[in-house]
Amino acid sequence: MPSNSLLFFLAVLACVLILMLSGLARRPGNGFRAGDYRAKRLLTAWEVRALREIRAELPRGYYACPQVRLADFIETEVRDPARWQGALNRVSRKSVDFAVIDGAGRVVLVI
Repeated sequence: MPSNSLLFFLAVLACVLILMLSGLARRPGNGFRAGDYRAKRLLTAWEVRALREIRAELPRGYYACPQVRLADFIETEVRDPARWQGALNRVSRKSVDFAVIDGAGRVVLVI
C-alpha cells in the first residue's frame, strides 16, 4: 500500500495539473474557440482509389504511404547555420502523393 506522503503528493500533483489545464482552456486570447475547426477527410476520393490500386500491385513486403512530406525522407546536408533554414524550407512544406517503402522503412519509389 502506498504511503500517506505519496498519496498526498499525487493528490497535489493532480490538482495542479487540473488547474493548469483549465486555465489554459479559459485563457482569453489563446485564439482557440470550439467552433473554429472541424474534421475533414485525410485523402481525396482520387487518392483513395489510387492507393488501393498501388497496394494491389505492390509485391509482398512493400507498402504504399499517402501524402508523405519530403522532409520526412530527405534531410539537408547543409551545416552552415546561415543556409540551413533556407535548405530546410525548400523541402519542409512539399509532399509527394505516395511513397513506396520496403520492409525496413526505406523509400524505394515516390509518386
